[in-house]
Amino acid sequence: MSKPSALDMASRRPTKKRGRRGRQSVFSDAFRLPRMPHLEDQDLDLIGLGLVALAAFFAFVFYLGWDGGKVGETLGDGFIYLFGGVGYLAPIAMFGAGAVLVLRQLLPSVRPFKAGSACLLAGLMLGLAARSFGIGPAHPARHGYFKPEYFKHHGGAVGAAMHAVTKTLIQQLGTVRLFVYLMAAGVLLRTGT
Repeated sequence: MSKPSALDMASRRPTKKRGRRGRQSVFSDAFRLPRMPHLEDQDLDLIGLGLVALAAFFAFVFYLGWDGGKVGETLGDGFIYLFGGVGYLAPIAMFGAGAVLVLRQLLPSVRPFKAGSACLLAGLMLGLAARSFGIGPAHPARHGYFKPEYFKHHGGAVGAAMHAVTKTLIQQLGTVRLFVYLMAAGVLLRTGT
């Protein structure tokens, strides 16, 4: 009689029945994302002040036409490429985010500010890309999707992607309705009404 192999021995061992939690841990360990570090109040204040300083820097670059050096020029062009005309609101968005971080203890809740800002920015990018209600410049004319000469002056690459998806799924009328909904939701959330 031959000696049983290690595989035979392993298959004969009684196995514990794993509950739902046991199965999840096997897979979740393989695909676990690293945890975000916990930030103290001082760290959040420093990040907020840094965002306010960046807002001041980009305000000079975008609104006053000052030279921002290689970094300012590259980041400014990147904002315009990604977000189109909404990219010019980057200094205002950075200032608002920094102010909310610094003043978060005085505010009852910051979630409506974040959600409202996201809705407003997404709505503006979609509206500019779709030229909803005629907003945005009439030239250059749209010839297909994802043309940099068009989306730099309209909703940017992000707005063009949103417009392509919404126009495919819900047509132009649905896109206009989504634009109106996002703008109304953003205003309502930002004002707290």
